[in-house]
Amino acid sequence: MKKIIFILCAILSVGVLNSCKDEEPEKLTTNNVSDPSKYKSITELKSYTGKTTLEIDSIMSEKGYVFYGETPLDETTNLRLFLASDYSGMYELMIAKDTIYVSVFAKMTTVRDTGLYYFEKYTDECVAKMVGVNHEYEGVCSTDIVLDSSFTTHQNFWNFYIQNKSTVNICNETWVTNTEVVSSYFEEDEGTIMPMLMYVNMNYAPASILGELTKKTSLKKINPSKFIKK
Repeated sequence: MKKIIFILCAILSVGVLNSCKDEEPEKLTTNNVSDPSKYKSITELKSYTGKTTLEIDSIMSEKGYVFYGETPLDETTNLRLFLASDYSGMYELMIAKDTIYVSVFAKMTTVRDTGLYYFEKYTDECVAKMVGVNHEYEGVCSTDIVLDSSFTTHQNFWNFYIQNKSTVNICNETWVTNTEVVSSYFEEDEGTIMPMLMYVNMNYAPASILGELTKKTSLKKINPSKFIKK
């Protein structure tokens, strides 16, 4: 593949923290306690946060992922990319002061049904992770006809998604607690389909990033061609 284009979920897509701060946070109450067996991928991503560059390089190498480049995002954060040799997936890791605080896994495919399957899997993990936990929520979904439909509950998002599944091209759900953020993402773009799962550990986030919690942040597009090895 000559060029890799990926969509990175917003570091903290949390304008909802302001827009909904006077509302009761959504709380999933299917069970009183979440079941870790239902969000193993999130647990994996969380385990990478707090690691140093040296530690994560070793872990990725053992998993068979190759370091593919690093670029600064701002004065405090670098984005480090690891790619599977068969281009089937990649890890995107945000690092500040040599400590990882954001972990993202993206599944890369050209088969739409496969992409939607993984998006739904990642969404299910986020829902399971938030069972019994007070959190803020924001969902956005676009179709070939309707752009940027916004939702304040997962159930409303899911109803829209199921009804428009055949035409969705971008979907993003984000759950925010006091200490962490989880997010699922789907985009179909130029023949590449990328479902993604993100975990943010705010215990390691730099002060400049935490400040973004007070601002409206939209999804960001990052083109890694500027730092990917040719």
